[in-house]
Amino acid sequence: MAPNLDIKWELIKDFLATDIANMEQFKLQVEQRLIAREKEGESRS
Repeated sequence: MAPNLDIKWELIKDFLATDIANMEQFKLQVEQRLIAREKEGESRS
């Protein structure tokens, strides 16, 4: 592979890794909110 392509591939891999990590974080936050809502619902009833 040409050095230039190599560098681009590294950047793409970094970008994807960051993106995936962000998605995981987002998913966890959503799950935590849903759990919190369920707990609120239980305490109200």
